[in-house]
Amino acid sequence: MINIKLAVILPAYNEELVIAKTVQSILDAGMSANKIYVINDASKDKTSKIAAEFNINVVTNTGITEKRRQERRADAFRSVGRRKKEINLGKANGVTNILSKILADKSQDITHICFMDADTLVDVEYFNSIYRRLHNDEILCNQTGKRKIDILCGKVKSIPHNWLTSFRAYELWMSHAIHKVAQSTINSVTVAPGCASTYSIKALKDVIWSDDTSTEDMDATVQVALSGGVIKYEASAVVYTQDPNTIKDYFGQTQKRWYPGTWQVIGKHKILSRGLFSLFHWECRMMMLEPVFFVGIILYTLFSNPINLIQFLGLSYLIVIPLAFIAAIHEKRFDILKYSLIFPIILIINLFTFVWNIGNIFKRSKKTLKWYSPERYVLVK
Repeated sequence: MINIKLAVILPAYNEELVIAKTVQSILDAGMSANKIYVINDASKDKTSKIAAEFNINVVTNTGITEKRRQERRADAFRSVGRRKKEINLGKANGVTNILSKILADKSQDITHICFMDADTLVDVEYFNSIYRRLHNDEILCNQTGKRKIDILCGKVKSIPHNWLTSFRAYELWMSHAIHKVAQSTINSVTVAPGCASTYSIKALKDVIWSDDTSTEDMDATVQVALSGGVIKYEASAVVYTQDPNTIKDYFGQTQKRWYPGTWQVIGKHKILSRGLFSLFHWECRMMMLEPVFFVGIILYTLFSNPINLIQFLGLSYLIVIPLAFIAAIHEKRFDILKYSLIFPIILIINLFTFVWNIGNIFKRSKKTLKWYSPERYVLVK
């Protein structure tokens, strides 16, 4: 018997500007209020209060500062009570805490967890697409005996705002229309997006949500993949995300989370040195080594014959502009084409930024999990 029941986990930290529209979009897409769990990670604003107005489950991460811990130790022989000070515990700890509660509650009978971000607007057909794909997969697996989908990735689109979000729309189109489709075909998806991924409860029981990398979504994906899990992509399951809209926030994300976190996960799971005959390992290797290869070519050209850099840049434009045109047509986002002339420059900067962070393959600090949230603005779909 096919019985698919979804629940939503939504980590949030200081998201008062966006949390209401995010929750409303989830409700409008058909999710029951009692199946939505907001993890309020000790927000200093009205995030918790706003979320609670929707009568959903709001769980606050709380803790005790080190100073407070020392005070309590010094006062061990006194019974003077003090109020706990809420501190930010991070996304991984929040997910671990709420999952333990969900898994312990047998009355809910939840089979899958949908992870989303607080700045995400959910398409009205999102959960229907998830249900349909998982339902069809279960029928197929029951007939063939194959392993069911462990993680189903949705399609992420950038909400239009300015030239940076246009570039992100182009990046996301490339990531999904080309990479995710190909990776899903060979079951080698390297990252299930934190704002649009659905995990089976079976897969989640074996995932350790760690605070020693800054890309917990990739870390969890890799754990499932290395255990032999099935990870697929569903293009009809669409969400709209609020991307960084300033240079400071964009490079803050790439320098503090995305790029160092990618290297951290690769180093943590020893991807480069293991799995000689594994398609997944080779897909990860290509993802990591391709930027290194191109940066090497650029540096070699710079020191051998700088004039050739113009040819390299020209070749970049010959590739990027046609792709931007296709992306603009496909996504109905003509701002992508409008700003496409600056895309090759950003891509080259990204290559160097990514390679610059290679040292993080050996560095995994718990401090990396501290939330880095770009400045929020009012969501408009």
